[in-house]
Amino acid sequence: MSAKISITYIGEKPVKKDTITGSRLVFQKDKPVEVVEDIAYRLLDYPKVWVTTESAKDVISARIKKAKELEKRKAEEAEKLKQEIINNSVFAIIDGVNTDITKFNSNQLATLEEAHDLVIDNDSKKPVAKYRAAVRDELAKLADSGEE
Repeated sequence: MSAKISITYIGEKPVKKDTITGSRLVFQKDKPVEVVEDIAYRLLDYPKVWVTTESAKDVISARIKKAKELEKRKAEEAEKLKQEIINNSVFAIIDGVNTDITKFNSNQLATLEEAHDLVIDNDSKKPVAKYRAAVRDELAKLADSGEE
C-alpha cells in the first residue's frame, strides 16, 4: 500500500477536479485531502494550485492578509474620491435650495457671506475659487446644523 500525503487545493475555484493525473479526485478550496504519494507529487508540481497541507496555512493567511489590504485600499480610495467630489462640488444649499455657485463672483459670494452671517477665515476674496469653496463649506455647515 502506497503512502499518502495530505495536500490542499489553493486555487481560485471553490471546487477543483484533478484533470492532471486522471485520478478524478475532487478538491474543495482550502480543505486538505489525503492523496496517494505519486499523484500528490505530480499535483504539487503546480504550486499555485496545490500545496502540502503544512504550507497551506501560510498561503491561506497570506491570501487573507492580501484581501484585507486590498479592501482597505479600496475603502481609502473610495473615501478619497468622495472627498474629492465634495471638494470640487460647486453646489451649496442656500435657503433650502441646492444652488450652483460656479458663476458667483466675489461680490456675490460676499453678499452670501453677509446675508447668512458666515464666518470665513479667508480675508482676501482672491482667488475666487478658494473663496467660493470656503463659502460653500460654511453654507454646508449651516445646512447641517439646520440654522440657515
